[in-house]
Amino acid sequence: IQLALSGVLAQTQSVFDRGELADVRAALEAFRAQADLAGRLMAKLVTTAGTRTSERRLVGLNDVLAETLELLGRRLATGVAVTSHLDPELPRIVGNARQLQQVFVALLSHMWRMAATPRPGRLVIQTAQGPGVLHGEDVVRVEITGDGPGLSDAVLAVIARAGSPEPAPDVADLDLYLACQIVTEHGGAVSAENLPEGGARFTVELPAV
Repeated sequence: IQLALSGVLAQTQSVFDRGELADVRAALEAFRAQADLAGRLMAKLVTTAGTRTSERRLVGLNDVLAETLELLGRRLATGVAVTSHLDPELPRIVGNARQLQQVFVALLSHMWRMAATPRPGRLVIQTAQGPGVLHGEDVVRVEITGDGPGLSDAVLAVIARAGSPEPAPDVADLDLYLACQIVTEHGGAVSAENLPEGGARFTVELPAV
């Protein structure tokens, strides 16, 4: 359900960003309002249920990313050139593959919106292993980098307060909020930065097995 809602919100917002279909804007606003309401209800369910009891097993993040890119392929290919560099020796992690796919759907969708506006751009996905921010332990790292004007202050704020006890942000960034919560529950960390040369990067780090 959350994957579907994230797609609805991202696609609707992209129409607004491009200024298309002005004659149906009112209908789209109503459509987005209903998706927002469903998103808030979903957030309440997620908060109540939590993710700690979800089934976890050994997971290859390269496989999760490959499936996610296939799932989003048609959307990502619109206005963006996508390149992936996946480390073939990447260690596995312990996690829930479906929840991690939700994380990458959210991050890729936000980066796609940025890279595709106002001109076609590039989206690069990389995986690597090595020391990370997680107390210096070995981690599996996923970097999602895109061209464009950079991430908004609102998006950076959602990432910065990941894992904090603060209330969930506005539903427009609900997918990012839930993505950060999932990564935190997996013992990992999410960071975001705007790059000096332009564009931005999301980084996900998870403990390697």
